[in-house]
Amino acid sequence: MEFVIATASTVVGEIAKTLVAPVGRSIGYLIYYHCNIKNLEEELQKLVDKKITGVDSRVDDVKRNLQVVAGSVIHWQEEVDYIDQRGKEFLENVIKVNNLCFNGRCPDPTSRYCLSRKAKKMTEKVLALLEEAVNFGQIGYPGPPPNIGSTFITEGIKDFESRLSIMKGVWEALKDDNRSMTGICGMGGVGEKDTMASRLNGVQ
Repeated sequence: MEFVIATASTVVGEIAKTLVAPVGRSIGYLIYYHCNIKNLEEELQKLVDKKITGVDSRVDDVKRNLQVVAGSVIHWQEEVDYIDQRGKEFLENVIKVNNLCFNGRCPDPTSRYCLSRKAKKMTEKVLALLEEAVNFGQIGYPGPPPNIGSTFITEGIKDFESRLSIMKGVWEALKDDNRSMTGICGMGGVGEKDTMASRLNGVQ
């Protein structure tokens, strides 16, 4: 019998804990309503300031140095912009809710609970982003090496047979050990084949 009573007491105690904890949190959201809203407003401003002065400026320096910005930093900036927009909309909604109930003199417990809880959750996200910014190390990396090749623009240029033959003539002249100097004049376009060949043959 004593064993049954002890077991029942343990079960009741565990049930009580599971019930009391949520009730306590709910009451806390109501009690700390103003505090949670104010904390969100302050921490959100810190996050925005951190982005502008501590991260955006470094990103601008990285871009000016023709480096690549780390993907995690870009994602962090996007997350901050998103939560900043959501936070502003949320705080505007808080003001509207407070003004709807007899100019704020008659607080609505349900609305305040929801707003306080949302503010708490949003503040936790803001603090996580602030912590992430503190741990940023190197945010920029050297970009990929430029393509090595001709610096001439070849788009839209058609290789004519006359140009190919001139190119072959130039290569043959360059490979001729009996020549000490080779000169190339003109663009080597159509109509210059004979002139180019004569100039190449005439230069020793």
